[in-house]
Amino acid sequence: MPANWTGEVHDDSLILSQALWQLKNSTPTTSTDLGNFSASSYFPNMPRADVLTYAALFYFPDNFANFYDAMLEACRQLPGTGCTTAMQTKITMAFSSHSIAGIQGGGDAFEGNNGPESATDISTMSALSATISPAGDLDYYSIPLAAGNFTARLDLPATNSYLYNAYGLFLFDSLRNHVTDYSPVIYGGGGCPDSGNCYTEEPGVTLTYNITTAGRYYLAVAAGLNQYGGNSQASSNVPYRLSLAYTPKGSASASIASATYDYDTINFSVPYLRAEMVLHPSSPTVDIPPGVETAFEYAQLRDHNYVPLALARTDQAGSYLEVLFNSLLYNAMDAAQNKLLTGSVRLKPGFSTRYPGVGTVYLEVYGRNHLGNVVSLGVSNAINLSTNKAAATAYNNIITAANPRSIIKYDVLSAGTLSVKVYTQTGTLVKTVFNGAVPAGKGTIDWDGTNSKGSKVASGIYFIKVSGAGLNAVEKIAIVR
Repeated sequence: MPANWTGEVHDDSLILSQALWQLKNSTPTTSTDLGNFSASSYFPNMPRADVLTYAALFYFPDNFANFYDAMLEACRQLPGTGCTTAMQTKITMAFSSHSIAGIQGGGDAFEGNNGPESATDISTMSALSATISPAGDLDYYSIPLAAGNFTARLDLPATNSYLYNAYGLFLFDSLRNHVTDYSPVIYGGGGCPDSGNCYTEEPGVTLTYNITTAGRYYLAVAAGLNQYGGNSQASSNVPYRLSLAYTPKGSASASIASATYDYDTINFSVPYLRAEMVLHPSSPTVDIPPGVETAFEYAQLRDHNYVPLALARTDQAGSYLEVLFNSLLYNAMDAAQNKLLTGSVRLKPGFSTRYPGVGTVYLEVYGRNHLGNVVSLGVSNAINLSTNKAAATAYNNIITAANPRSIIKYDVLSAGTLSVKVYTQTGTLVKTVFNGAVPAGKGTIDWDGTNSKGSKVASGIYFIKVSGAGLNAVEKIAIVR
């Protein structure tokens, strides 16, 4: 464990110290003594209480109840019989004897996401509902953000016709540095009371921030702050609703390193955190290199609409995407000295046959931290896969209410300008769907059945003309209203 750690002593921290001491007490008759690990374990002969206390710190608990939860979660991550039911009972007894009750098992499906290390991955969500319950609950969410505007809207649970539970939004970067926050005005003025509920007349709060450094962030939902700057006891079994407006695309970087049709090699880099963690309760050091908080778990391809491709995930049997494990490096840095995880993935032959309509893709990289939590580390920029021809094909070429868009997949052998235009049967231009520079390879563009003014076109037959480097093709689309 790090020798240079320092801390602060608070008057009320004695009860936590006493609870932890009970877990380490060497008296054999002590009912809460966790004892030592065996000589053949990952932590030979070390006191269990020391290892679990150390691991619990990486949940970043901000109150005693969170620390209790973190101790239990760290214990449960131990492999094999490292954490028995009896040991969990001892942890509960030690904390309970000092009036520290945990908040594990709150009122929603995302529990226990009470700290950054156990944060719920929401990289594919635009909205969710959860609760702050019971009192002291915290909800942490992990989210990869590209540079640009990020907006989170929190609709608060109502208590009556004009008052709402006072919760706030808090944004942290991957190093757990506070970035920004927004809390409502407290009913009655000042901060929330130290005990009891806390209310506001605002039905919701909105946090908006311009992200300047792409990477993984943590968004926390918590009760409003009290006069000391800590979370109050505000809580409710009525759920809040969290809505997000952002793009994860560009929170990682990727490019074609070796362009071979149906056998592309894609290099990627993604920001990640290094922390001084030599011991990992959930994993032997061969799985997670020393000092690495989050190790590569798998990579996933998504199509141009960000839909996962089921057979393009590196950890699945029969996948058309594989990771080149010798390529994984944890010691790269960008120009701003941010640490990067870099590596390479490769398509397997047969990908183009399995996904004939896929051209533009995004690569998403997932990591696993030392407590076993798997989260998205970032989503790449758009990637145009290699091709061996010049062609254009319309997929979903009958637009209906149930099938509202057509997918135009194009292939070009060299970089240049590409135009995609829609015409009526009489040759009248309906809309220029795309006109711009594209790299060599295959890409994908949607037409949603609207004209240049954004209005839906009438039922009938339309023609899509695709022109580019060595490409001049026409595809027919039917609209059925």
